Amino acid sequence: MNYKSILVHIDYTDRAYERIDIAIDIAQRFAAHLSALAPAGNPLLPYVGAADALGNYAAEVMQELTRLSEVAVKRFHEKAKTAGLTTYDARACEGDVSYALRQRAPYADLVVLGQTDREHPTPARPNDLPEAAVLGTGRPVLVVPYAGKFAHVGRRVLLLWNESREAARAASDAMPLLQAAQQVEVIAFDSKRGSQDAFESGLGDVGDYLARHGVNVNVAREPSGEVEIGALALSRAADHGSDLIVMGGYGHTRLREWVLGGVSRSILEHMTVPVLMSH
Repeated sequence: MNYKSILVHIDYTDRAYERIDIAIDIAQRFAAHLSALAPAGNPLLPYVGAADALGNYAAEVMQELTRLSEVAVKRFHEKAKTAGLTTYDARACEGDVSYALRQRAPYADLVVLGQTDREHPTPARPNDLPEAAVLGTGRPVLVVPYAGKFAHVGRRVLLLWNESREAARAASDAMPLLQAAQQVEVIAFDSKRGSQDAFESGLGDVGDYLARHGVNVNVAREPSGEVEIGALALSRAADHGSDLIVMGGYGHTRLREWVLGGVSRSILEHMTVPVLMSH
């Protein structure tokens, strides 16, 4: 397996540049086609005024959002050209961001987007976008933190393992990055389900599986105690100098709302390095 088509979500904010740089780097490493998508999004600003002027106001807001999405596409083309990317495309579109990504994701091997910045939401980057992408696209999603610079992504990888379907899917989906990494650390925190013998056996099995695929891998079991696993995982990533976390994304939909499980949600809220999640 290799990444041959990558989709990156872009918008008009300066933070989009970091996502574009990471997506370009991965595309160049794997000789992949890079597609950029700039949905305009839905207006967030409340309307205050006469009811008969609401239609004009909505039209003006949508016109401005469309203009900004076209600005994002122009910026992407400039970055891709400067980087010497050989195969790429970009498009602006109207409407809901999550819906637009779900429409385009089936034609990509990897989706790249940004972490939620709840202090600064925009129509082009709604707060539930990572959750919607992880749970709704059927593709691995690389989430880039909204703060920080990441010169290298995937040289030192931390893979969180718990013998679940989602963890197995994440390991498989991340295989091109794992194979190219200098070092992959697999960490399993103590499971309260089943025997420790079975737990140890499963941890050894995933190490063997990755090694057969040419991954330079170490495995370790660690007690979680009373500490929240998301916080432990981020701490271990810092200890190992990891520049990427790979993990399963756990969650479900509830009344049209995308709901991630506690560990997944914790890591997405407090992430310090890019995180690749698969559901």
